[in-house]
Amino acid sequence: MSVRLAIELMRRGFRRHATYRAATVAGIVTNTVFGLLRGAVLVAAIDAAASPIAGFDRERALTYVWLGQALIGPVAIFRWTEIADRIRTGELASDLCRPADFQTWWFCDDVGRGIYQVVVRGVTQLSIGALIGQVLAPNPWGRVVLFVVSVGLAIAVSFGLRFLANLWVFWTLDARGPASVYTVLCVGLSGFIIPIDFFPDWLAAAQRLLPFAALIQGPIDVYLGHRSAAAVIGLQLVWATALAIAGRMVLARATHRLVVQGG
Repeated sequence: MSVRLAIELMRRGFRRHATYRAATVAGIVTNTVFGLLRGAVLVAAIDAAASPIAGFDRERALTYVWLGQALIGPVAIFRWTEIADRIRTGELASDLCRPADFQTWWFCDDVGRGIYQVVVRGVTQLSIGALIGQVLAPNPWGRVVLFVVSVGLAIAVSFGLRFLANLWVFWTLDARGPASVYTVLCVGLSGFIIPIDFFPDWLAAAQRLLPFAALIQGPIDVYLGHRSAAAVIGLQLVWATALAIAGRMVLARATHRLVVQGG
């Protein structure tokens, strides 16, 4: 695929998601409300403990919450079945006839989606948290660059996971099961509900090695400086590459003998 086509697909993905203005506003409002609720619960737990929990004091806990809320849109931890729906309806046949690699086509489109979500929802969400005094400034400010790199890799890892979950429909013909499993794993293992540090050391160490931690906890650790940025970004890069290779292998297997629904 040419660079020009890749850029055009990213632009197309950005513009396509920019048309859903009402959904964007609704998402920001919903995330803000739940951010306030999640923050209140974590602060109550820290106050009850009368000391920081796993290195999280009140300020860091609130920053963790708002960073997590800002990452919901970019990494799409909830239901995403665009490819699965096209497989189920048979529209995949026309996708495979395009003069471009199927996986790369959708990845570029998803990068455009992710950029839109970062610029519009992510920045807005963090700005709201900062305005009410619940987001710590990065220290040092140069850490913002590493955070942006980590968020970009989180989007790549997220796409790899979602791509595999969608391809499973080649065998199940129903997207609800794979989509539900993906959401449960992401919400439960990414560090979205509570920081991974809150778990016992052995369990937290195991969770950090999984790709799900690269979606939410990884970028937050980079921003807060809880872990080495090089270690986090390096592991994200490994998972993004491994999932891309796995996706290509599964796609090749799935399309080896393809029967389009409806004839």
